[in-house]
Amino acid sequence: MHFKIEWANDPKPYKKLKNDLIELATEIHVDAMLNEHRTWKEEYLRTAIIQKLSRDPKKNGHINGQLPTDITLTDRLGKSWLERIAESGHLDLKQIEKEVKIEMGLSKPPKHAHR
Repeated sequence: MHFKIEWANDPKPYKKLKNDLIELATEIHVDAMLNEHRTWKEEYLRTAIIQKLSRDPKKNGHINGQLPTDITLTDRLGKSWLERIAESGHLDLKQIEKEVKIEMGLSKPPKHAHR
């Protein structure tokens, strides 16, 4: 069977289809993560935050050399997707980000009051 797609040479419908497929793939990916164990979700979020901060050219010179060398850029999920993953594991995304920044040398640890 042979058929012709009329809009195949029109870039606008192709771009929309491509974007729709990317969005669908992202939703499938996130839905799969929502069924993972909490510890795996936390590790995924930590890795995503490290990747995000490592890509920032303003911070690049300030990152300490203790980052895992096996972390490569894999996903580029936006903050709303990461929040959805965090919520599903009852994780605090902001707290994870604070901890990662301290580990990366981008923030100082909080000062604890002496008693």
